[in-house]
Amino acid sequence: LRAVRGTPVSAWCWRSAGRPRTSRRSCRLAKAQPLVGLKSAKMALSRLSRPLRQAARRSVQASAVRCYTPMIKFKAGSSGSVDMPPNAGSRSSEELLLQLRKIIEKDSTAGLHQLANDWFQKADVDNSRRLEAKELAKLMSQVGLPLHGREVDTFFEHFDSGKAGEISYTDFTNTLRGEMPQFAASLAFMNQYRGHYPSNLVALKSDLAIFDADEAEEWTESIDAVIEHHGPLKARFLVHEIVDEAVRKGVKVSPSITTPMLNTIPQRMQPEYPGDLALEQRISNLVRWNAAVMVSDGNKRASGVGGHIGTFASMCDMWEVGMNHFFRGKKFPGGMGDQVYMQGHAAPGAYARAYLEGRLSLEKIMNFRQEVDGKGVSSYPHPRLMPDFWENPTVSMGIGPLAAVTQARFFRYLHLRGMADTSGSRVWCFIGDGEMDEPESIYAIARAGYERLNNLIMIVNCNYQRLDGPVRGNSKVIQEFEGVFRGAGYDCIKLIWGTAWTELIENDPDGRFIDVLERTPDGDCQRLAAKQDGALVRKELFDDNGIGHMVTDWSDEELLAAFMQPGGHDKQKIYAAFNQASQNAERGGRPTVILAKTLKGYSLATFQGRNTVHQQKTMKDEEIMDFRTVLDIPLSDEQIKRGGAGEGGEFFRNPGLDSPEVKYMMERREALGGVYPIRMPAKVSSLIELPPASNFEIFDAGNPKAMSTTMAFATLLRRLMKLGDFGKRLVPLVTDEARTFGLNAFFHEFKIHAPFGQHYTP
Repeated sequence: LRAVRGTPVSAWCWRSAGRPRTSRRSCRLAKAQPLVGLKSAKMALSRLSRPLRQAARRSVQASAVRCYTPMIKFKAGSSGSVDMPPNAGSRSSEELLLQLRKIIEKDSTAGLHQLANDWFQKADVDNSRRLEAKELAKLMSQVGLPLHGREVDTFFEHFDSGKAGEISYTDFTNTLRGEMPQFAASLAFMNQYRGHYPSNLVALKSDLAIFDADEAEEWTESIDAVIEHHGPLKARFLVHEIVDEAVRKGVKVSPSITTPMLNTIPQRMQPEYPGDLALEQRISNLVRWNAAVMVSDGNKRASGVGGHIGTFASMCDMWEVGMNHFFRGKKFPGGMGDQVYMQGHAAPGAYARAYLEGRLSLEKIMNFRQEVDGKGVSSYPHPRLMPDFWENPTVSMGIGPLAAVTQARFFRYLHLRGMADTSGSRVWCFIGDGEMDEPESIYAIARAGYERLNNLIMIVNCNYQRLDGPVRGNSKVIQEFEGVFRGAGYDCIKLIWGTAWTELIENDPDGRFIDVLERTPDGDCQRLAAKQDGALVRKELFDDNGIGHMVTDWSDEELLAAFMQPGGHDKQKIYAAFNQASQNAERGGRPTVILAKTLKGYSLATFQGRNTVHQQKTMKDEEIMDFRTVLDIPLSDEQIKRGGAGEGGEFFRNPGLDSPEVKYMMERREALGGVYPIRMPAKVSSLIELPPASNFEIFDAGNPKAMSTTMAFATLLRRLMKLGDFGKRLVPLVTDEARTFGLNAFFHEFKIHAPFGQHYTP
């Protein structure tokens, strides 16, 4: 091409692939003259035909070589300068391996990289990436380890443990490396499934002041005696109780970040349930039913619509207790109502309740995920898609937790600056346990603890399952989350066991049953829930652990029923946890988290607790019939079959506004300040008066002096912030760049908001 363009070609140089830098082949065209035109170009190319063909062949060979690292040859070389060892031909594989390691160590990392390059250069010839015995011998000779006679087969067989007749680079490097050393903290030693991690700091005894050495020694001897005579389990419970009592008495000592796997609120301290449990259960059944068939029916009539059945089934009872007793509407006194951030995948539950209230029509909920023409409802909570319904966008990506923390902080900010009364407004945020792995969730947790947002209540729906299976199959996710939240400064309420199962725990005098529950990984708990076999629960949790006597008076059916109703599905337990969280928001100084154990797909007998439940989009007629029976829904087999044939309206159940269920729902919502969720956008024009145009005249005329855009922005912002009622609503949120953008003068003029006051002298 250079010749065609009239540029002289002075020399052509090539480098053979894989050869040392000193080996070069060149073809010089002496006294080459500029060539012009196609004919001249053809003549030049004809003259170059032989060297070009040779270069092309070498180029193809070179292109097949994966040169991952610079071409650096071993210092040992491969030119044959290596002396013949006296025992050549009779060396063992161990001796040869030792010599190879010495060669590689001598050349450091570059040597091993070059060996890899040479390996792939040879292996790529037939695209196999594997070498036979002769090829390995040739490669070893190149790196400075010539093999003689029987040594070729001996050395090759050392790497070819599977007797395949060829070895891969992985086989070679694994054998060259030898056995892997034990990791510093092996999984077996960490005992991670219980959440009890060993620490090397235990050998360091604190150098705190000891006011009475003799008394301290007596306490230590007491703990030693408890461990010796009653075991470490009882000592653990005793220490927990002593520390908790010290905290209750005002002693400034940090409690443990993980506690025994028990409900935080003991059965004896549960408040009396204020509602009609039987009636509320019927309401829950109707809402759970309509939410499930909404997704199933939508996918049958419009294949591929998608959605999730199992998520709301796992949180329905908590949602209903909140809606009937805790979530405050817009008209509740002392604030702007509560903000509730719902799990995005559970959105059908909110639609199902609004359908019973008469706020959503049958046509709307029959068009689940088909809201484009205004006749359906959106996949997830989203104010833009449903502007009169949803206030907050959420899904399963950590958006909800992050936004909830920001909202709780904003509520407090409005109140402290005297701009709005938010004294009675709380923020409730439902989070999936799988969603807790999102970085946004973790940041939100830390920020809320740092800000001490006592008006924030997070509820982690621990159904133990994410999209692909268990969230923490080999450990205890509730114990893990307790440590995370307590460490961040939260009050933690564990809502794990239902009433019947709690009776077993309270009849456990030595704590052995609690120890069994802590040693049972979440994956096994899910397997037992999916099997739904009371005899299996008895065997694995009780008989195999020597505590079978605890359930001798229980039938397999009773045992299974207790196991299958964890705390997140026991309305009395839920009410106790929510009530305590509400009191924390009123009088506490920390955010609160409720860790609720639930079952994904609860009451959907055919697939509850199974790994596939998250992806369940439809139900067969037989499954719907079983579901109907469990929930006691007034629906005949013929109606279900007609619905399955495409007449989806037959599925949905609404007893009507005059029914006891709907009347009760509406009365409870009226007492709490109105229906929820509902979005009522504020009319900004009725709140503030916009600044007059005269404030911008300085920018209309321009400035004869050079001015940066940041300086102009700072000038405009400063003018606007000084405009009375309008100005106080302009709040710069600066991460750490105020000085960079010329806003540092604002510090003295407008101050920095500090919710707990200024405590240091600047």
